[in-house]
Amino acid sequence: LGILLSPVLSRLFAPEAFGTAAVFSSILSIIGVIVCLRYERAIMLPEKDEDAANLFVGSLLLAGIFTALSVVSAVFLRESVSRWLKAPELASYLWILPVAIVATGIGLPLRYWNTRRKRFGLLSITRVAASAGTQSTCVGAGLLGYRDLGVLIGARTLGLVISPVLLGWNVWRRDSKVLSQVQGKQIIIGLKRYRKFPLASTWSSLFNTLAQQVPTLLLSTSFSQTIVGYYSLSMRLIQLPMVFIGQAIAQVFLQRASVAQHGGTLNIVVHSTFRRLVSLGLFPLLVLGLIGREVFVVVLGPQWAEAGVYAQILALWQFSVFISSPLSTVLTVLERQGALLGFNILLLVTRVLSLSMGAKLGGVRLALALYAGGGVVLYAGLLLWL
Repeated sequence: LGILLSPVLSRLFAPEAFGTAAVFSSILSIIGVIVCLRYERAIMLPEKDEDAANLFVGSLLLAGIFTALSVVSAVFLRESVSRWLKAPELASYLWILPVAIVATGIGLPLRYWNTRRKRFGLLSITRVAASAGTQSTCVGAGLLGYRDLGVLIGARTLGLVISPVLLGWNVWRRDSKVLSQVQGKQIIIGLKRYRKFPLASTWSSLFNTLAQQVPTLLLSTSFSQTIVGYYSLSMRLIQLPMVFIGQAIAQVFLQRASVAQHGGTLNIVVHSTFRRLVSLGLFPLLVLGLIGREVFVVVLGPQWAEAGVYAQILALWQFSVFISSPLSTVLTVLERQGALLGFNILLLVTRVLSLSMGAKLGGVRLALALYAGGGVVLYAGLLLWL
């Protein structure tokens, strides 16, 4: 849906609006990583559903705490944050951030709980519904003449709200019996048992997300919202099909890898998933890398030609991410979160240095080239190790 409607949205909304909306999404992504302290991932691991249910409820309680903190931050820090990011229009919409955070904090445990219950069809339907809500709101408002930043941010938040509503209703209807057995004492026991997730996995995921969002934030502070808009739309079109397919594969892979680990067949699952990821990602890589600029001009319009150049620069890096991200969840199964933490710290440092150096020496294209090249090398190393 996002790809099909991109030619419409690119003609309704200016690059500046896309850029500032991307900054909002970056802030949300960074906070969303720590909202449940990654305990939502531990829901997959216990053998008994009763133990997983206690982790599920514990994750929801932690999300409530972080949401309350975000309300305070949005009230007192919105002006400072918008000035630092050189996005003054953002200050008027940061009050929406707590709504998006609570939707994320509820949605993550629900997603992993339904993954544990093997409800992959429901998860897919929910994703489609959320995307449909977001995209139809953007297009409808744009056609009616409402083409400002608030539409893009509001539509994104609406999509985040739809998912937990649908998943939560299903869980309430089908799993109320097992959830009724949740006890406060058992929640604490479960949180202590899987304390590696907040101690290591949270930091690992936080550094990984920071590494993903650093380009948007640094481009915002170093260049302009128009440049951020070019970058964000190019990344959206590069990532959307790969994220949509890659995350779906990652969910199934995590469930099967958890079972295979107990049965001694984990290596078979890893290798077969690797081959499928390569075959799925190779054709998009070739198209974007060779004729990305021309594709963007034809599909989005001449004003987005620069975004097509960015897509060409970033294509090989995104291919390596597409393969590595689902497979890296095997470290969760093996409880090797510390190794992933080290990788993500190195990834973040490399990206900050490459983007900063490129911005000082040669402008945005050089910055993105250094950023992509460093990412390809690091992700290739991770794949070989896995």
